[in-house]
Amino acid sequence: MSILYALDLGGLFTVLAVLGTSILADKDKPSEIMKHYTLMRNTQLIGAAIFFVSALPFFWTWKIPVGDGIPLRFMLWIIPLFLHNIRRAVEKRT
Repeated sequence: MSILYALDLGGLFTVLAVLGTSILADKDKPSEIMKHYTLMRNTQLIGAAIFFVSALPFFWTWKIPVGDGIPLRFMLWIIPLFLHNIRRAVEKRT
């Protein structure tokens, strides 16, 4: 069942990235808005890639040796939660 979760969220992140790309198609917007949406699109694509990669079969069996063992795919699923904060930090820096 967790493979469906990974594929579903990977698809959701992909749809969000496509919507961001459609906003970027209008070149009349100010450059700071274009930078914002470019970073947002790239962040969404990274999140999608993480979820799609976590659906690969070998991530079902690999475990991090903590307690009874935490599946590696669960650790991968935590990364997209922090991508938004990382993107905002990069935006403030540029």
